[in-house]
Amino acid sequence: MDTTSFSSLKPYKNFTEASQAVLEFLHERFGFALWLVTRTEQNEQIILSSEGHTYGVGSGDVLVWSESFCAQMVGGAPHIAPNTSEVAAYVAAPVGQKFPVQAYIGIPLLRADGNLFGTLCAYDPKVQPELIREEQALVENLGRLLSTLLDYDLQAQTNARELEKVKAEAHHDGLTGLFNQTAWLHLIAAEEERATRYGHSLSVALFDLDSLKYINDTQGHAAGDKLLKHVAEVLKSSVRASDSVARIGGDEFAILLPETPKDELEAMLKRIAERLINEGLDVSIGFSVRKPKLGIEKAIEAADAAMYQDKKRRKAKPLIKAK
Repeated sequence: MDTTSFSSLKPYKNFTEASQAVLEFLHERFGFALWLVTRTEQNEQIILSSEGHTYGVGSGDVLVWSESFCAQMVGGAPHIAPNTSEVAAYVAAPVGQKFPVQAYIGIPLLRADGNLFGTLCAYDPKVQPELIREEQALVENLGRLLSTLLDYDLQAQTNARELEKVKAEAHHDGLTGLFNQTAWLHLIAAEEERATRYGHSLSVALFDLDSLKYINDTQGHAAGDKLLKHVAEVLKSSVRASDSVARIGGDEFAILLPETPKDELEAMLKRIAERLINEGLDVSIGFSVRKPKLGIEKAIEAADAAMYQDKKRRKAKPLIKAK
């Protein structure tokens, strides 16, 4: 059988590809100026996919969740508002003061456990016909299909992360047993791709063992090696299974922390810093949270700058402040 005519019916490769196709279909069907698939992360609304450019926002941009129409929709406002001026919740939403939005459509995207992942939504600067309310079932079903695909995709990514770490074990630091620089670069690339696709938070922490040279010079390299092993054990025993700890230089260590809320990140690093200080270790620390538009490399640069600022201060309490 000749199946070439079925090429347009091939399954979508992943959630991102399906999202873009859904947005293109809805944009053509309804004509709204801007359609989005977004991720909600704490008080951020991260745009994952977009169709239309009327409002000057697109993939990678971050909006304030609490100011959005989507937050009002999730809170109980209508999923479809042909005229937002008739809905008090939308009139009061701060985003309406920044952008001319006269019509809105919004559907929540849910994880399998019922928790909110993000939204499928649309905006238009003009009032739309009341008839679009009759299309709510269509938009809801498309949203549910995306949520279903999302759930399978996220589970597949969890499995992929575990497999990547198993493969990365082949590239380990001979002294500490941690991932080495080669493994670190592979893990960063994989997590950056996930963060871009799903809007996951991603953070990096860097540690510099300031006293290593002094110990090597005064007590010998065997003592220095013992210290490196101990710091590695402290770091490895302080993180979650999903985090990755690496030795990326002679006296430098790094932790990659995916899907970690900022408050949990700060609490974890504070615990690590206090443990190191209590054991009399002189370690400089810097960390940064990835910004969707800038990517993980800029976060690493910011963490590195913070670490060296910490080193300059030479205070007992390490720097625990995100950049």
